[in-house]
Amino acid sequence: CLDHAVLTFFVLILFTGFIPALIIALLEYAAHFAIDFTKNYLQNKNKVKLHSSRYWQYATIDQIAHYTTYFVIVLAM
Repeated sequence: CLDHAVLTFFVLILFTGFIPALIIALLEYAAHFAIDFTKNYLQNKNKVKLHSSRYWQYATIDQIAHYTTYFVIVLAM
């Protein structure tokens, strides 16, 4: 999560000021953490096996959620 937030910060600082870039990067960190935590929690709770169809369904939803956060960041600019 931290690597995504740091890289998001460096990209955003090119288009915004320091404080807005920092705030958005921190929000992205929180969103990234929540998405990953939720996916892992649900996979463990439902005993999802690696490479099962359910695993790939969770991975797809996870990636959609991650890309949605980047889409929202772009819209906010």
